[in-house]
Amino acid sequence: MEFSTSTNYLLDLAYWTSATAMAIVILMLITIVTLRVALVMREQRERRVRARWRPILAQSIEGLPATVPRIGRLDLYMVLYLWNSLHESLRGEAKEQINKLALVTGIYLIVRKLLSGRGLRGRLIALSTLGHLQDKTCWKEIVALARDQHPVVSIVAARALLMIDKDAALPILMPLIVERLDWPVARVAG
Repeated sequence: MEFSTSTNYLLDLAYWTSATAMAIVILMLITIVTLRVALVMREQRERRVRARWRPILAQSIEGLPATVPRIGRLDLYMVLYLWNSLHESLRGEAKEQINKLALVTGIYLIVRKLLSGRGLRGRLIALSTLGHLQDKTCWKEIVALARDQHPVVSIVAARALLMIDKDAALPILMPLIVERLDWPVARVAG
């Protein structure tokens, strides 16, 4: 009798262990498929955004397009990334032209909201955009972010300050450069 009871117990344990393992495998498979579908959908959306906005950005270098589409909520970061990337590659009058596009599309207002938001990604892209726009209206907020504990936020904010007004930024940033040991030396030198 004792033998059959312990055998039943071991069989029950083996059954439930294998059932649990099978359930975990199925959950992992569902998770992998879900993540893959989400990735494919995001890549498709990014391709559509690039196909729609690259011509608009390129045309805005010469002059504002006749019609400018509204930036969709889901497209916002991709459009800001494209705008900032283009801005990095331009000089002089061309920068002023795409800044006009930023005004028409409402990018000025959008990045101000992102700057005060909680998301790291939003604050970083807002800082970069405000630096390119040379927007002095958020100067105090950017100075505060240059003193932020997060090293990436603080160095991106410092760069934005230099882009906005290097003469006003240098007295603020020099003490920070000395005390911020978490800032990469190569970035500070740049």
